[in-house]
Amino acid sequence: MLHLAPLASTKDLPLTPLTPAPKDAPRYPGLPIVGPLFEMRKDYISFLRRAAAMGDVVKADVGPHRAYLLNHPDAVGHVLVEHFRDYEKQTRGYTALRMVVGNGLVTSEGPFWQRQRRIANPAFKKHKINDFGPDMVGAAQRMVAKWQPAIAAGQPIDIANDMMRVTLDIVCRTLLSADVNDHASEIGKALHELLTQTMGRITKVVDLPLHWPTPANIRFRRARASLDRIVLGMIEERRQSGHDPHDLLSLLMSAVDEETGEKMNDAQLRDEAMTIFLAGHETTANALGWAMYLLSQHPTVEAKVRAELADVLGDQSVQTADFARLPYLQMVLKETMRLYPPVWILARRAVKDDVILGYKIDKGAYVFLPTYTLHRHPQFWQRPDSFEPERWATDGKGMHKYQYLPFSVGGRKCIGDHFAMLEATLVLATMLPQVQLSLVPGQNIELEPTITLRPRHGLWMQPTRAQPSVHAERPLQSAAPEQTAECAHPPEVVAPLTRTPKTSGCPFHAGRTPVAG
Repeated sequence: MLHLAPLASTKDLPLTPLTPAPKDAPRYPGLPIVGPLFEMRKDYISFLRRAAAMGDVVKADVGPHRAYLLNHPDAVGHVLVEHFRDYEKQTRGYTALRMVVGNGLVTSEGPFWQRQRRIANPAFKKHKINDFGPDMVGAAQRMVAKWQPAIAAGQPIDIANDMMRVTLDIVCRTLLSADVNDHASEIGKALHELLTQTMGRITKVVDLPLHWPTPANIRFRRARASLDRIVLGMIEERRQSGHDPHDLLSLLMSAVDEETGEKMNDAQLRDEAMTIFLAGHETTANALGWAMYLLSQHPTVEAKVRAELADVLGDQSVQTADFARLPYLQMVLKETMRLYPPVWILARRAVKDDVILGYKIDKGAYVFLPTYTLHRHPQFWQRPDSFEPERWATDGKGMHKYQYLPFSVGGRKCIGDHFAMLEATLVLATMLPQVQLSLVPGQNIELEPTITLRPRHGLWMQPTRAQPSVHAERPLQSAAPEQTAECAHPPEVVAPLTRTPKTSGCPFHAGRTPVAG
């Protein structure tokens, strides 16, 4: 006779929480077939603002391509840290960048990237980068000297253009030990051509193959060949002479992979040098230009910066050792990069189906992390559109670890973050004690999201000799202040996420993009 065990009561069974089925993300409205393509091409920043206002996960279909806009720090951590292997850099933007920088640290992936990062890491140790402080100060001093005729004549300068020149000077000296005057025009024009065309390739509906002999392709190939000739020529000269000037190129040439004992070959050195040209030139220049602009619009903040510089430096020039003694200036830079992140969007492609924040992510879809709107998410930033350096008084303590990412996060965080912060701090600490900059009235400051976030028409400012600083209290340990009229952003530059900025041109510089060199 078969005996059956008594069945357990359902109340005795363990409860298993049910995982809800992933939801479909809300779709951004658009035209048939092309979706929001024309809206994106017209004003990408306003498009991002409107998408962020729809929610933290929004999908957009452009032709056959599906994209997801992820506007939440948890999504940043998911894509860039916890599940980074499920999101690759095989996007249109990185494909276009590879045409310029090859397989450098920004564009490479997998085991090859890991090897390159291991080899390059020692060259970017803080104590090595600190050795370049005098080059950074020297470049800033040379630019201040070039401003003297404009100061005497009362003529305005384009600070966006001039910051490009300063950072180009710095990258030439720290990377190649080269006087920028030897190569300034050639390098500046080549970089501008390559960056402009790279952004064009990303946004074009149809991208013609580079080997086709179109006028644009011919200019692109000539510009790339020009930089290749300079960089590869410098590498060959070093190998022939054995000369070691202790610059970044020599550090990379001598670096050895600790696991294999291998060094970089010439092609790999070329790609990393081109990456440094791009990352160490354009991004920091834009951060410096926006910082100058914001200080000119917020006199109380500027007074605190000048007071700190007077306290720390007296009548002496800034030294690398002063970097740690200028916390308020660094707070200003952090807040500048919050509002105007040089890299305003990050892109990946999903290699498999996934779920983020409860929403379905399709395999093969593009995934965008818009730094610009992440840095203004009202859930994570009080008064997100206000310029308040004091919010950094606690160095980000209490913040979500992925809500601020000017240098990205995770294993792919920018290797040159200390270089950039040191460079920007020393340049401003050199210039501000000598020069006062006032925004030329009548301009409309319009954002231009290219590879980096530029001011479309430059930033025209009137330089005058700086007046002796009046010492002001620096509230380094205070919480973020209540918003005041002074802290409010000029409406034509930063607006709530649902607003569209004005688009009229600058009367002093209409239609021109800053060109380095």
